[in-house]
Order: sequence, then structure tokens, then C-alpha cells
Amino acid sequence: MLSHSPVRGAQTYRPDIDGLRAVAVGAVVLSHAGVPLMSGGFIGVDVFFVISGFLITQILQRELAGGEFSLIAFYERRVRRIFPALMVVIAATLIGGAVLVPPDALKDLTGSAVATAVFSSNLWFWRSATDYFGPGAAYQPLLHTWSLAVEEQFYIVYPLLLWWASRWSPRWTLPVLGMLTAALFATALIDTEQRPVAAFFLMPSRGWELGMGCLLALALARSSTPSTTSVLAPRAVREVLGAVSLTAIVAACMMYDETTPFPGTAALVPCLAAAALIGVGAHGGSLASRLLASRPFVSIGLLSYSLYLWHWPLLAFVRIYRDNEDLPPTLALACVVTATGLAAITWALVERPVRSRSARPVTVFSFAGIATVAVVTVSLAGWHSGGFPTRFDVDTIRIYAAARDINPDQDRCTARDPSTWTPCRFGEGPADAPVSFLLWGDSHAVTLMSAANAAATALRQTGMLAGLDACPPLLGVVWRRPGFHFCASFNAAVLRHLNQRDDIKTVILAARWPLIVSGSRVDSEPGGPVQMVYSDRDTEGTPDNPTLVLQGLAATIDAVHKTGREVVIIGGVPEIGWRVPRRFGDAQRFGLALPPLPTIETVTQRQAAATSIIERSLTGGATHVPLVNIFCTPVCQIEADGRPLYTDSHHLSHFGAVRKLTPTFKALLGD
Repeated sequence: MLSHSPVRGAQTYRPDIDGLRAVAVGAVVLSHAGVPLMSGGFIGVDVFFVISGFLITQILQRELAGGEFSLIAFYERRVRRIFPALMVVIAATLIGGAVLVPPDALKDLTGSAVATAVFSSNLWFWRSATDYFGPGAAYQPLLHTWSLAVEEQFYIVYPLLLWWASRWSPRWTLPVLGMLTAALFATALIDTEQRPVAAFFLMPSRGWELGMGCLLALALARSSTPSTTSVLAPRAVREVLGAVSLTAIVAACMMYDETTPFPGTAALVPCLAAAALIGVGAHGGSLASRLLASRPFVSIGLLSYSLYLWHWPLLAFVRIYRDNEDLPPTLALACVVTATGLAAITWALVERPVRSRSARPVTVFSFAGIATVAVVTVSLAGWHSGGFPTRFDVDTIRIYAAARDINPDQDRCTARDPSTWTPCRFGEGPADAPVSFLLWGDSHAVTLMSAANAAATALRQTGMLAGLDACPPLLGVVWRRPGFHFCASFNAAVLRHLNQRDDIKTVILAARWPLIVSGSRVDSEPGGPVQMVYSDRDTEGTPDNPTLVLQGLAATIDAVHKTGREVVIIGGVPEIGWRVPRRFGDAQRFGLALPPLPTIETVTQRQAAATSIIERSLTGGATHVPLVNIFCTPVCQIEADGRPLYTDSHHLSHFGAVRKLTPTFKALLGD
């Protein structure tokens, strides 16, 4: 996300690169704003990475060749380029959060602000298990800063590596860097397959994209002028390659979406296209180069860094205020226009003056240090206070806090890696006590563990949990999403574990059945549709969700019965359609009316297809325990004693699960 400025050691200005930057930031912004046919606009970040690696390497290569390389000067330029606008946006985001978000969300925001200020937000969002494309991501105002962290982590090592390689053997610099880039690309392929969230956020899986730009710069630096024998020398070649590359970027924006495994082989398309456009521009240009070098593109390119910084917090805060991920087109457009205006102001009053003003490195680093300490201090105060809860009265704080009232064993018991997974024990009894039952399923199973634990403890039994987010207990069938193979491996590991044990009398299956059967969410709930697919076959031409869920559930029941266990299927929890603690708290805070509550009729209709699938699977000898009548009589209950029963629109809180479902599990386990 580096934009050109006439600093010492800089290369000849390339307006087409600023234009390419405009394409990249435009793709990201339009995608985040929900513009149709821009579902893959996230690839703009990959284009940024290639540009950044190219420009940084050109500057460093020129300094190394002239004997002017200085690590202090390099980091001084980075500080001037990155820090001022970033600190302004972080400060504005913290102020916006203090006004708009409840304590639990502000605590998250302050934590991410600390990570952003020290360029580790990619680690923060990875460790907090935030799926970039998942529900809730749209409400994280600093989520987009993960890419800045990747760049800065890369540039901690890269200048020293380039300096060492040029000192050791200049002619080996390009091959060495090529091998390292290839190794990073191999890492990306493996991680995209095995650890998709880590692959998306972490530098080892993204470094090859920066490395591609670095390699291009080194290759061009072999000659001070473009070679007449270069493959790009003929104009016809440049015209075709430029047009194809620009088209490829646009096509990726339109064809990729949240289900595209990324950043594996799919990331090659935007990265190679960006590198090709830069290379074409270096060898005389093309029509595509001239288009990118035109004033409209260059103008947006100059604002690209500030525009990238501003657009996401604005969109996130509007979504937070409306409690709805989907924005009306006019409102989304207003956010984009506002972000562009703020970007222009930031570029004129912050970015350009700071980069052009002369100052000693110690002064630059001192101001950066002071700004960082200030942001970190305020943010840590917010974190340790729990999100400055004194902004609200006691009742409102208690309501908002329900969003954090999760199963206290959730982090300990939710699976992360199927290759190292072991079941999580709970209930009564020592570590070597026989286990009575296994609760197996997705994040809904994890929330139900609160009630199962209370019941098991009361009955002096021991239970186990096998839980993984977005992974229903269906053998051979998975939810098509990034890393969906992870679910298949997990479910296979659970079945292997059952075959290795001689205890466990009952296996309890739980999932968000209405979602995986219908494929659709409720009302304004964030997240797109759900497509179920076979885990070991091509996704093209697969049956519909109901057919696949029935097949997968029947396979699971049959496999469990073959191990000698009974099977119980827990029905779906009523889905409310709106985030209960947030809306309940806002109603308490502002005196607003709550949205309409679902009734037993609407919930029964919503769950009808899933109930039919479960009932049809019972021919294998399983038992079905529906939950609708426990919550809806006839209006569905969302609170008890002034405390929400849900943490969001469909997950039960710890209080809610224990309060409403402990008797159900006692009866089930007692029998």
C-alpha cells in the first residue's frame, strides 16, 4: 500500500502504478460496500502487495547500488508513510467506538487498536478466530489493518536479507529471493488447504505476493534500460498482455467470492496480472498503461492509502449502528463518498506534509513513538476496564454483557486442528472416569455444552464435547466454505475416537439444522447462503441441501450405531433474526422498541424442512429431542429475569442454555 513520493533514492515516477493502485483500492472498497459483481474485490490487497514489493525493492536496489543503503533511512520512510494517517484513523475509530458500541465490542476494538498500533493486527484477528468472510467480521472496525501488519512484518526481514544477498553475491540475489518466494508460495498452498484462516492473515502465507513484486524489480534492475530483446519489447505483446492482465483483475473481482480458497493458486491471477501490468509499463507501456496513467485513476491512486484506511471503519460503524450487515445502496454509496472525502483531507493535511517536511530521523521516530504510546495507553485502559462500561447504567451493562456470556469452556473445548484434536471432558468425576456421553456438532453444540455440563454434574456423570464451528456432525458432507475439508477431517477424527473407546453409551448430535437444510439465514442476520457439498467429490452438480444433510446424517447415525452407541439428535434452537443483547441493550439505553419476536408458528415453519430431515433419519434408531416448545409459548422467549438468553441472533448464552435446557439434559442423561 505504498504510494510513490519523491523521496531520496526514489525511482522515476510511474503514474500507471498510481493508477493500478486506484484499481486495487477501488476493488476493495466496492467489495466491502457490497456492490454486486464485486464479491472478489478483496484481491485488491494482493495487487497492493505486489506494487509495494516492487516499489520498495526499486528504492533499496538503487541505494544498495549507489552505496547509500541505510536501515534507519528505510524505516524513517516507512514511518513517514504509514504512521501519521494510521494514527489519525485509529484515534477516530476509538472515538467512534466510545460513542456507538457497547462495552464488550469496545473492549474488542481497543484490543485490536493495540495490535494495529504495533503492526500485529493480523495475529490479533487470527488468534481471535475472526473469519474475514464470516458473520461478525463486518462489525470489526479495524479488521482491514491486517494487511498493514503483513507488510510491516515482511519489511522487518526483507531489507536486511536484500542487503546481505547483495553483499554476499549480487548475481545470486535474484535466484535466492526467487527460491524464498517459491517457498513462501508453497507455504500458502499448504496453509490454504489445512489452515485457511491462518493462510489468509499470516505473513508466511502472504509474503510470496510481496516477493513477486520484489523479484520483478530485481529483474528490471538488471538493465538500466529495457532490453530490445525482451519479450515485452514488441508493442503487440505489450498491448495484448496489458489488456489481458487488466481484464484478469476485473474478472477475479467478479468471479471470486468467500468460498474461493485463498490465498492459494487463486491469488496467482491478480498477482501475476499486477506484475505484468507493472512490467508492461516499464517497457514502453500499452493502452492499459495509458488508461491507468490517466488523471482520474492517478487521483484515486494518490488517495489510495488513506481511502483504504477510512472506508472500512465507516462501513463497520454504520453496520453497527443499524445492527445489519447489509447496507442499502444509497447508504453504502454515502459511506464510500465520505471515505473518499476524508481520504482527500488526510492526504492533503497529513500524508503529504509529513512526507515532504524535512526532519531528523530521531524526530520522526520520537513522534511515532509518542503517538503509539498514546494509542496503546488509551486502548489498554479500555481493554482492562472492559470497554469503559461506566458509560452506561448497571442494567444496560448487564444486558450488553450477555454477548460475552459464552460457555466458559468454549476456548478450551472448541477444536482448532483435527490432526491434534482430542475430546474435551466435562461434568463430574476424575480425569480417568468413564465417559457417559459425547456431545458432537458445530458451534450450537458448543453452546449446549453449558446445559449438558450442568446436568452431568448434577447426575455425577462425565461427558465429552467434539465441537467445531460451522461443522455439523455429518459424515461425508460439509458446508462449502474456505477450509471446508477441515470439517471432514474433524468428523472423521471423532468417529475414529469413538471406535477406539469402550465407554460412552450415548452420542448426542447438535447443529444449526435449519440453516444447513434450508441454506438461508433469518432476516438481517449477517453472512451469505450456505451450500452443503460432498467432502470428497467435485462440488459441481451436487444434490440440494436437504438431500445432502439427510445422507450425511444417516451416514453418521449408521456409523455411530456400528460402534454400539445410542444416538440422540437435539433439534434446532429458535433463531431470533437479530442480535439479542445488542438490540435489548439499545432498547434499554435509548428507550427503543424491540423488533418483533418470532412465534412458535414462525419458528416451526422455519424448522419444518430440518425437522422432516431429522425425522426421516430416525429409521436408523435414533431419538429426536425438539427444543421449540421449550422456548416458544407461543412467543419465543429471549430473556429471563432481565438477562438475555442469547449471545447473538441464534447462539444461546451460558445463562440461557443452563436456564432453559438443563432439565432437558437431565431427563435425557437420567434415562
